Amino acid sequence: LGGTATGDVRIEAVRLRDQGGRLTETVEMGRPLTVEVAYTTVRRIAHPLVRISIHRIGGLVCHVAVLPDHEGVSFPEGRGAIRLRYSVMPLLPNGYWVSVEIGERGHPIPLASHKHASFFTVRSDDREGGVVHLEWQWEQDVDGKALSHHDS
Repeated sequence: LGGTATGDVRIEAVRLRDQGGRLTETVEMGRPLTVEVAYTTVRRIAHPLVRISIHRIGGLVCHVAVLPDHEGVSFPEGRGAIRLRYSVMPLLPNGYWVSVEIGERGHPIPLASHKHASFFTVRSDDREGGVVHLEWQWEQDVDGKALSHHDS
C-alpha cells in the first residue's frame, strides 16, 4: 500500500468512518468524518509525526492536519491505529483524496507515506460554490424594514 523509506512503519489501511463509525466513501456536508490510519511498526516509534492531508480532485490542498511529537504520544512495536476526527466536514460537494505521511522526530525522510490513500465524496443539497461551507446571512432593507435570509 504505502511506500516506506526505512521499513520501520507500514501504512496498512486508511479508512473513512461516518458519525456512527461505519466505513463510508460519502459524507454529508456538515457531518462528522473520521480518518483512521492502521499501521504496523517493527520497532517503537518514540516521537511519531503524522500528517493527514485532504486534496480536492484537481490537486487543491483543502486541509492538512499534523500530529506533532508531544509527550505521551508514541507508536509501540506492532499493529496500531490512529484516528483524526473532524466534528464537522465543511467542504462543499466534490471528490476528495486523503493522503497520509508518518515520520519521526529527527528523521527528515518520512518513514511511510501513502498518497491518495482513500477517496470520499461530499454531498449536499445546498447550492453554494467554492471550497468550504461558511456560515452566512443575507440582509436586505425594503421600505425601511430590515429583512434577513439565513443559510439554513
